[in-house]
Amino acid sequence: MFFAIMAFACVEFEYDENANFVSNFRIFHSINQTGINGDYYVSTENYTVAHSDELEPNWNFGKKVMMLSHGWHDSGDTWWIQRTKNFMLDDSFDWCVVIIDWKDEADRASYMRAAQAARSIAREGARMLAVAIETQNLEPINVYLVGHSLGAQLMSFIAKDVRLLTGQKIGRITALEPAGPFFNPCDLNYRLDKSDAYYVDTIHTDAGVFPYHGMSKTVSDADFFINNGKNQPGCSTHACSHQMVTSIWTSLLTSTCGACPCESHEMMDSCVPCYDSNNIGINSQPTDMPKTYYTNSTDEPMQLICY
Repeated sequence: MFFAIMAFACVEFEYDENANFVSNFRIFHSINQTGINGDYYVSTENYTVAHSDELEPNWNFGKKVMMLSHGWHDSGDTWWIQRTKNFMLDDSFDWCVVIIDWKDEADRASYMRAAQAARSIAREGARMLAVAIETQNLEPINVYLVGHSLGAQLMSFIAKDVRLLTGQKIGRITALEPAGPFFNPCDLNYRLDKSDAYYVDTIHTDAGVFPYHGMSKTVSDADFFINNGKNQPGCSTHACSHQMVTSIWTSLLTSTCGACPCESHEMMDSCVPCYDSNNIGINSQPTDMPKTYYTNSTDEPMQLICY
């Protein structure tokens, strides 16, 4: 009965054009671009702009686009998003960064209501990208989406909607501990999946069924499990392990750390060291087939063991 109820909840993630929500798309350009930085409010309630496709596109996406999204009870000002933005906008990079700040909806007490809002916000993000693809020569392969928790599922919906609106697939999604509750039993139309982009990689730090916060499924081209994807050092709660992925992500912006492919955490002794490791995080490389990677870390202070 429980799983039947959870599966029924999947249909709640159908796009609803009449949904009410508030979101803010913050657009930033690296210093070697001429685009206009600014905030673009997308709302059905509190602002004059109702949909992103009604915006006059007076900003330049540049060569590549990264979209970042936070999760439940968080905001676009969260530290890992700001650190990622600053890294990508270094003058040696040619990127536009779009921060999706949907804190008003993410602060809802109801997780389900926040998830439903994320679904509607995703369509507006997809419309924004579709405009750039169709009128500003943005190549879909140059779109990179990164999200944490519910934000990772939001990015999956953006990718699905870009394909719906343009017929084209985006380049990459990195899912940082994609939210599991209500999404775990869903089919690929209602949750993150490797079909969403040319390369989908996921980092798991609290994977399992509820009360675990992250997805239990391996649904990506590359799924990276840190310490078997649960019970992170220094953490006594699922929330702590769920958040740990953001520290791992930011630590690997400026360094590399490889994990080895393996069938399970229990078999790691026979899998390491390896010749076909793949980097965790931003430096991860596309795989020739879906693979699951494992690595461990030292205890406090936590430090990844790299191969």
